Amino acid sequence: MEATAKTEPWRPDLSQVRLEDLAGTYGQVAKHIGLPAALALIATRGGTGLLVPSCIRPNAPLDKIIGSAACAQLCSAYKGQQINIPTARTACLEARNREVRAARAEGAPVSELAARFGLAARRIQQIITGDRA
Repeated sequence: MEATAKTEPWRPDLSQVRLEDLAGTYGQVAKHIGLPAALALIATRGGTGLLVPSCIRPNAPLDKIIGSAACAQLCSAYKGQQINIPTARTACLEARNREVRAARAEGAPVSELAARFGLAARRIQQIITGDRA
């Protein structure tokens, strides 16, 4: 009997996220501050809200997370507004789905994709067909 290698379940990987993966208001924020700064916020503050101050003091916590230039852009565009920062998982779902579709297009069987990504075969089919169910 041949042993099969166990694959690790899919985990959110921010390095795979593209600007177009960030939807809605946070996608607009990412366009203002840049993808690296947007991902830094997700990594450190994901799942929370951020009340954008009118100005940032040097070495303030936000300045340390995203840098002075991104802080200036953020404050200029969103001062006084509450921004909801998505979780890493939410931000990574479109990147995962893109990877699923690409692997299927290359011929990977649905059952293999289900095991690789830790999803039901039905969910893999929904991702492939673009069904949001």
